[in-house]
Amino acid sequence: MENSKNPTYFQERAILAPKNEVVHEINDRLLEKFPGVKKEYLSCDSLCHSDYLHDNFDKNLYSPDVLNGVTPSGLPIHKLVLKVGVPVMLLRNIDQKCGLCNGTRLRVIALDVV
Repeated sequence: MENSKNPTYFQERAILAPKNEVVHEINDRLLEKFPGVKKEYLSCDSLCHSDYLHDNFDKNLYSPDVLNGVTPSGLPIHKLVLKVGVPVMLLRNIDQKCGLCNGTRLRVIALDVV
C-alpha cells in the first residue's frame, strides 16, 4: 500500500489468475486494503421491450436475480465496486489512437454519481 500513490507502480505489475472467480476474489481482497469509501455501480437489470418478443413470452423467467447472476464471457459483472486510487484495467478497445485499448492499466482518480 505504500506504493499505491505512485502512478507508475501498477503500470509495471500485474496479477495473473486462471479463472474469473479467482480474479473477483483477488479484486475484493485488494479493494478492502485501499483506504477510502467504496462506491457501487450496478448494471441495468431489466429486459428491453423488443419487436422480437412473442406475446406469450414469460418475463418472469428472466427476473432481476437471474439477469444479475448471468456472467457470460465478454460481458461485465452486474456490480462494480470502486474506490479512488484503485488500479483498473481496460478489457475493451475504447480508443486505440489515444492508448485506451485492451490491457491498458489506469488508476481511478474520481468517482461520481451516475
